[in-house]
Amino acid sequence: MIINPNNNKINLKISKLSHTWFIDLDGTIFKHNKYKENGFDIIVNSNVQKFFDQISENDFLIFTTSRSSSLSKLCETSLKEILNIKQNFTIIYGLPHGERILINDSKPSGMITSLAINIDRDNFPEFILNEDQSI
Repeated sequence: MIINPNNNKINLKISKLSHTWFIDLDGTIFKHNKYKENGFDIIVNSNVQKFFDQISENDFLIFTTSRSSSLSKLCETSLKEILNIKQNFTIIYGLPHGERILINDSKPSGMITSLAINIDRDNFPEFILNEDQSI
């Protein structure tokens, strides 16, 4: 299922199960390539922090980036100290600049187990995460 923001707000219905989040860094969490100018990361906007505050500490975060792994200290410090990420996470470095494609199976109950959300670069929308007990 592909979701495009409406009015810079996304109402996302999620199950009560634990989740794995795949999240790009540049242009999504941090302003695109600003670390090249400043030597540090800048959060896109306040919606980013509010988003992470809604995610359960039992969830797992996988950050994706085309950045080289030589920037791992910068990335990890930015996520832990600037965003105060409490969830367990990993970062996959050195990815190509093309599409990121997620393929997953759906549950026998019909629950869709993969979602794709495309946002405008450097414009992180407000997320409202709603736990849906029926899925």
